[in-house]
Amino acid sequence: MSAEGARSQQEHTRRPRPDTGAIGRRGEALAAREVEARGWQIMARNLRTPAGEADLVAGRSAGQGAAGAAARELLIVEVKSTIGRRELTGRVDRRKAARLWAIAEHLLHAAGRQGGANWLAASDVHTRVALIEVRLDAAHTEVAWRWLEAW
Repeated sequence: MSAEGARSQQEHTRRPRPDTGAIGRRGEALAAREVEARGWQIMARNLRTPAGEADLVAGRSAGQGAAGAAARELLIVEVKSTIGRRELTGRVDRRKAARLWAIAEHLLHAAGRQGGANWLAASDVHTRVALIEVRLDAAHTEVAWRWLEAW
């Protein structure tokens, strides 16, 4: 078989590459639905700040804080999506986790400078950062959370 014939046969046997943009958008939509199901309100999607980009930013009231004031929680989310059983945990390293925490810090400082009715400006906002892994395949969809501690 000629080299050209072998190349042509190879092209026919290759699987089409998945649309990674579509996979990411679907994963983010499923992650947002999961965040809302857990009582959070989505405040922003794909938020760009000087510190970096957050896939999801959410907030919720967390009961009573100091001095009887309503405590609040801010959630910064990185979403990683894939098709099949591929492991996703290693796709967020220390640098990315630190960037997510820097985004939270930026949002809180910016809100503090603005003041007023912005609930992020309150002193009792507890911040959390999470990695949400979404695995998609024909049989089912799996959504898993992993909290990222400050590094």
